Amino acid sequence: MEKKIKGRKRHIVVDINGRLLHVKVHAANSHDTKKAPEILDRVKEKFETIKGFCADGGYRGTTTDHVEKKMGLTIEISKKIKDGFAVIAKRWVVERTHGLGE
Repeated sequence: MEKKIKGRKRHIVVDINGRLLHVKVHAANSHDTKKAPEILDRVKEKFETIKGFCADGGYRGTTTDHVEKKMGLTIEISKKIKDGFAVIAKRWVVERTHGLGE
């Protein structure tokens, strides 16, 4: 008999050089856009000089509205790659940081 293991989601916030600013792990049954506002609020509290964020498409909607309207900051959403693999400069910083832990 196999045990069911509940999933986890990992969110990281890094600066433009890939240094970790914040890490959040939570149950996978919460959508990214529900958890992101509280994560970004926490980051802004710790690092008051932040002027904006970059994120992937999973953070559209609620997160974008929160950052722009409630935080008064900018957020840039990466475009989806249609065919295969491509390095997107700003997104690659986060992917590289994720890779360091593996």
